[in-house]
Amino acid sequence: MRDIAGLAMPGTPHPRIDERVERIGIEDYTQQGSPVVFWDLWGELGHPVRC
Repeated sequence: MRDIAGLAMPGTPHPRIDERVERIGIEDYTQQGSPVVFWDLWGELGHPVRC
C-alpha cells in the first residue's frame, strides 16, 4: 500500500509537464500543494471518524 499524503504536496518540475502546459497554453502555471484533512480514528490529530 502507498502513502497518498504526498498528493497534498506541490509537484516537482518535469520537462513533460512543462511541455504540456506550454502546448495547452496555460499562463502563469505553478505547481501548488492542496489542503487536506486526514481522518483520525481516535480524534487526536485529525478529523474524528467516530462521534
